[in-house]
Amino acid sequence: MFIEENENGLVYMRSNLIGARHAFTTRFGGVSGGIFSSLNLGSNRGDDPEAVRENYRRVCALFGVDEDSACVTNQVH
Repeated sequence: MFIEENENGLVYMRSNLIGARHAFTTRFGGVSGGIFSSLNLGSNRGDDPEAVRENYRRVCALFGVDEDSACVTNQVH
């Protein structure tokens, strides 16, 4: 079961079935523009690198950690 959360405009999902702190991000709450809008976290797609960094800062601020402490996955479709 997923629960939608919205903190300071950052929209994400979480599950009450997962005991660890976690977030499944959406595209809402970031600074990327154009085809990447808004919360793009992909640094290898051509988005402005500073926008991607700011998007990561926003997600990390949600958890109260700096970007170097974050653990992320590499999603493959």
